[in-house]
Amino acid sequence: MNCIAGPSRVITRGPLRALRHASSASAQTAPSLPTNFGQFLPREHPGAAGEHHTPQDILKAAAQGPSPGWSWKPPPDRRGASEKRALEKLVRQQHTPHPHPKQIEFENARAPMDEFGDGSLDNEGLESVPLGSIIELRRSRGAVYLACLIGRVMGLDTSKTLLRSLSPSGFVLTHSLHDIYFTVPSYFPKALVNACGFGELPTNRVEENSRLAIIRRLSELSRDVEKTLIAIKPRAASLHKSFRAADPDAWAALSVIDAARFIDRTNPSKMPATRTIFATHKYMFNDATRFLMDPLRHRVSQAFNVRPESDVDAIVKTRDWILNDDPILQRFIERAGSVIRESRSIRRTSGPIEPIKTPSPTLPLFSASDKKIIRALQISVERTRFVQDDPLELSGEAIVKQTGLFEDLPEHREALSLFLSELGIYTPWKDFTENRILVPRRTKEQAEAFEEDGRQMLKLHEERKNIVGPEAPLDLCRHDHCNFIRHDFGQLPVYVIDDPTAEELDDGISSESIPGSDDLRIHIHIADPTRLLHPDNVFSREARNRAGTVYFVDHTIPMLPGTLVNAGMTLQPGGPLHTLTFSARVDPSGDLSDIEIRPGLIHNVTRITYDEIEAGLGSGPPYNSDLCRLLSADSEAPATHSPNPALPTDALQQLQTAAKWMQQRRMSRDWFFRSSPSAEIDLETRDLPGNPPLPASPTLWHGFPKAKIQHVVGVGPSHALVAEYMMACARMAGKWAYERGIPLIYRGSESPIAPGPDAVAEALTLRDEANMVDEKVFARLGIVAVPAKVGVEPMRHFSMGVSRKEGGYARVTSPLRRYSDLVNHWMIKAALRDPSLRLLPYSKAELAAIATELHYRETMLARQMRANRRLWLCRFVFQALATDEYPEARDMLRTSISAVVIDTVQVDVSGKPHEMEISILDLGEKGVLNSLTREQGNRLSAGDEIKVRVSHVLLESVPRIYCDLVEE
Repeated sequence: MNCIAGPSRVITRGPLRALRHASSASAQTAPSLPTNFGQFLPREHPGAAGEHHTPQDILKAAAQGPSPGWSWKPPPDRRGASEKRALEKLVRQQHTPHPHPKQIEFENARAPMDEFGDGSLDNEGLESVPLGSIIELRRSRGAVYLACLIGRVMGLDTSKTLLRSLSPSGFVLTHSLHDIYFTVPSYFPKALVNACGFGELPTNRVEENSRLAIIRRLSELSRDVEKTLIAIKPRAASLHKSFRAADPDAWAALSVIDAARFIDRTNPSKMPATRTIFATHKYMFNDATRFLMDPLRHRVSQAFNVRPESDVDAIVKTRDWILNDDPILQRFIERAGSVIRESRSIRRTSGPIEPIKTPSPTLPLFSASDKKIIRALQISVERTRFVQDDPLELSGEAIVKQTGLFEDLPEHREALSLFLSELGIYTPWKDFTENRILVPRRTKEQAEAFEEDGRQMLKLHEERKNIVGPEAPLDLCRHDHCNFIRHDFGQLPVYVIDDPTAEELDDGISSESIPGSDDLRIHIHIADPTRLLHPDNVFSREARNRAGTVYFVDHTIPMLPGTLVNAGMTLQPGGPLHTLTFSARVDPSGDLSDIEIRPGLIHNVTRITYDEIEAGLGSGPPYNSDLCRLLSADSEAPATHSPNPALPTDALQQLQTAAKWMQQRRMSRDWFFRSSPSAEIDLETRDLPGNPPLPASPTLWHGFPKAKIQHVVGVGPSHALVAEYMMACARMAGKWAYERGIPLIYRGSESPIAPGPDAVAEALTLRDEANMVDEKVFARLGIVAVPAKVGVEPMRHFSMGVSRKEGGYARVTSPLRRYSDLVNHWMIKAALRDPSLRLLPYSKAELAAIATELHYRETMLARQMRANRRLWLCRFVFQALATDEYPEARDMLRTSISAVVIDTVQVDVSGKPHEMEISILDLGEKGVLNSLTREQGNRLSAGDEIKVRVSHVLLESVPRIYCDLVEE
């Protein structure tokens, strides 16, 4: 068995120091099972005790029945007979449409469409779970299944690769990788699994008997695990007490393997038995009161977060008060009802944000028991995964119902979140998508402490910069280690192009004519924070922990403190600026040659906005959909910008010429990537006020934020211009490093999954100037993009049009906001200082570990940012539907808006239509189409453009916009 789990650790929930660094722990891997194929036979079989059976022996028995040498027949009422009868029944039903009841149950137990999923360190590749693995499948509503993975298929409805697994009852379940929560890899021999086939039913005797051999062993294992689960309960009951944090308000973490060792009293150097690990996993999963599954990568980490003692006490006592109809609960409900009624009578749902001053002298103070009930309700609302039971679901619903104030809301969690908001626990703009484990804490005090730490670091640097000796973690680099090779670019014009509100200015571009040639010399100047930051600096460590700057709609969590960035790291015009500059010769065919990488010094820097570039290129203001415009604070058409005189027309045209050459080169290749509409939300006021985690009394607010919402389709000319130079820079870095044997963190992607070559050929003909293909074309053709991957050697990057032979694609353009780019800068500059590569800060193996860790973190942070943006867009849609603030937008939402079908209707094996995913074109956001009839479900196909109306909006940790189909 291979179980992957990190060591147990403590996570503090109270105030943290501004600086913290959680080093990555090495994964623990259990040894593989011995090759004893006799274990796949029923226990009564004489061959089950043997240790030298081969896969061929098992296959022979499966295909032909027991061989004469074994002389064994299963007794009629012994183990395996019921499975045999079940399988024979399935074979007899081969040509009938009746599914197994468990298949119906599994299909009906679908998790919410937008659940995070199980982000994994193996890049979510389907190959990460080998065929023949024993797996545990889980879906919402408590659906849990043991199975053996027997095949992979392309979904006919979704064009996505799915997995097929054989259950102990003989039926086959079709599922995704994210349905798997526990794995025993490669448990069954590959030959035996291949002989099973992976169709819904066996088609011949070999497949039938091969499946029988597997389901017998699955049944035995299932019974063994259940017996073990009963046996371990007395010892497992002390897990929480033994591993919870000493601080009653702090979280801890516990791997399944460490828990199994504790239960089984196994020597720490040994691995517990498979059945003990499996039973421990089930025990912890079932005890949601005390253990919360890893919310982001449970399948890989096999770890649980150990709830704080105070949280467990709040859950247990609240449940008891509800079950016993305790007067404590009734007093809380009465107080809560009075606060909510008063709030509703005086609160302005729109307008300026300000605290509510109630007519009462003071709002009631929350008692100690009130706070326990409130904390228990918060735990229920703030879940981000739904396969594990909510320890307070029915209890929380009972509390809200007894107020008599939330009868019209469609879902329990929606009612709870609104209840806590109107009670003054949450602000109306509370971020329910926030993940308190991955994203660093972001209180105002901590943000200020982070910036103050930067100031203190600069002060300490001034005091210690003349000290001789090795640089310590509290030291910045005392001198410029690349000063002797730094190139001064003199008065070469450098243009820094970004949004007007951008703070981390980390790239600029320039170009030069080459005398006697049509070719051009381009330079991409990147900010050089490694002039001050060495890998062991405390801010470098914290940057690794944060992985990158996180851009939420309402605030930003920087990777590095602004006080440090603005002290000589950014490319803000004014004074000489230090850079790491990537230069190359570009010919009209778009090829890059004569690549140079030099630490640089630039002086003539001009900052220009994207809008000014658009004006200089003759483009009009960006398109905005009517709906996004009507949801904005200023619903007028956008103003037209004038060209910036600081960027001469001939200089802009030269930059554009080089970009066009490079773009045409990439267009000549067979590659493309998916284009999806989106909405950019720019709040008028960021860093909104917040309530304490558990306030002593209700804290209520008037008003709601206003924003400018911009509908974004594709890439505008100015963004395309800058992007072309940034992609060229990544190509230069990859090629230059590969030619010198320098490992870097490379990114890559494979070709998308498509039903056939015709689909890809058609997609290639439908590319726009930026090589983008519209998402509705992807949906119609059944094309599915493959996630990006990372490594320390060049690889193909299909979505960027870069081959491995060219040197691959290594990102280096954002060292102020992306730690992987910072790492690549350290590697490149070490090689520039010493071409013998003796000064490289990381070995290839160390760099590979960093790349894997960062890729996981960056993927999760990207999901977090998307979820936050979706929540805010849902909030503005909700405001339009529930208030009179945006009446024209409300009419559009309630009447008819445009959408496209992304996934065809999901119909379970009983024929019942499920929700389907759509892209709401007018909003630039995904939605859910529900209330479909069977006829409508059969009529709709992926890629169809339809009209919908918004029925309701959910504002919670998984925000969603639900729509009804509008028949034309």
